[in-house]
Amino acid sequence: MNRLLLLLLIFPSICSSQNWAPIHPSDIYNYQEATDNYITTSIRIDSFTVDQQDTIYHFNRIIKDCEGCSFTVEDSVLLVNQEDFLSRSVVQQADGMFVFSGNTNFQINPYADLDDTWIFDVANNVSATVIQIEETTLFDQTDSCKFILLSTNDTIKLSKNFGLIDFNYQDKHYALTGIQTRELGETVPTWMEYHDFEVGDVFQYRNRSFSFANIRRGVNKRTILDKVETVTEIIYTVHSIQSDTLEDPIINNTEYFQSENTIELTININGNFPFMTNYNNQFVFTEESFFGCLDGDDKFMVRPLYLHKNELDQRINLGTGQLTFDLNQEIEPTYLHILGSDTIVQERCFDEFYFVYTTGLGKVFEAAEVIDSGFETRLIGYIKDGDTTGVITPDPILLDTDNTLASELTNFEIQPNPVQEIASIYFKNETPTNLQVLDINGRLIKEVAVSNNLEMMDLDLGNLTTGLYLIKAQYGNFERVQKMVKW
Repeated sequence: MNRLLLLLLIFPSICSSQNWAPIHPSDIYNYQEATDNYITTSIRIDSFTVDQQDTIYHFNRIIKDCEGCSFTVEDSVLLVNQEDFLSRSVVQQADGMFVFSGNTNFQINPYADLDDTWIFDVANNVSATVIQIEETTLFDQTDSCKFILLSTNDTIKLSKNFGLIDFNYQDKHYALTGIQTRELGETVPTWMEYHDFEVGDVFQYRNRSFSFANIRRGVNKRTILDKVETVTEIIYTVHSIQSDTLEDPIINNTEYFQSENTIELTININGNFPFMTNYNNQFVFTEESFFGCLDGDDKFMVRPLYLHKNELDQRINLGTGQLTFDLNQEIEPTYLHILGSDTIVQERCFDEFYFVYTTGLGKVFEAAEVIDSGFETRLIGYIKDGDTTGVITPDPILLDTDNTLASELTNFEIQPNPVQEIASIYFKNETPTNLQVLDINGRLIKEVAVSNNLEMMDLDLGNLTTGLYLIKAQYGNFERVQKMVKW
């Protein structure tokens, strides 16, 4: 029998309507902690057990930092199978009282009337009193709400139709922001919402990969050409342009690569992140293994998942591609989870990963680092509904097919290239009127005037960040462009 159907059959007293019950077995409740800016946790009943006359409903478990653990590297250990703020389980007694059990035991009387009092926390001798009942608006709906004052001066708010809407006790302050199953308020985006693209959408990414032997930098531009929807999936046809520079610091050599192709991107409509269900979307499975650490079927690679509002604005500055946080501090280590040891997740093999998804834009940032190698990809511009945000580079510049970019037609030479501080520009046959330094996205970085009949001039590029640039020389009614690498 379906688990949800079975729960509904054996928990009939709160299934026909919410009727002041703090939690409904068929719903997923999204809560936000006072210090957070988005869904901190999702609460749901994921199993039940029967103890004599009582049916005990167990909440989903989460992961937590291992604060105070006696391990050598405390932050490399996470605790799994941990209870959330509503404890581990709840049982509804015959008198209607909901008893929550776990590290903290407490009870809520949802049917208490105005001025009714009961013992909320027996162990700590904390009492609860209904001090106010009033109509209020929640999720654009009118509902009744009970305000419960604890003897500790903490407060709890209970809604007739939406359950526990505010919980403030023992330094835990959580407010209900949405009910996932009813599509009310704040909800966790679906996999499809992250990948909802339309024909004509354009996405441009800045790439960097590095190893002991070389560094590859470049730009990837993707344009949605076609979109085919079926019952189970959406298939996007994508035009992809890749323009890369490969730098070998050992032999001081630089190579340029351009490619253009058409690819297919298939999105499962009912898909999701590869979440580990038992831990309520707190773990994301990681399939990559650089060192073959998975030497048995009982081991899994996982990493934490965090949700934020306005993820794109907070994490990445479009147009520059710069992150608004310190990658070295924010990048997440990958952990090794051994099946059966549900209390410890250990750091795995020095691999570190960080991914950012944004609704309507897909993956906007990803990074991985393993000892002396790794990669980074970040969104630096996009076109949606015909509107451009950030930077989108014309195809000819990326493909180097326009005759103004062909090296045999250039009227100047850059030495050295790559350059560290000073680039010497040697002019052939004709002197330009000015020189411009552009980044690979075509933005003007620097411009200098050139004196008449000058055969050579130096450009101070010491303040530029490492990367690929364009040097444009303007000759009256035409211009010439060459690529230059800054170390």
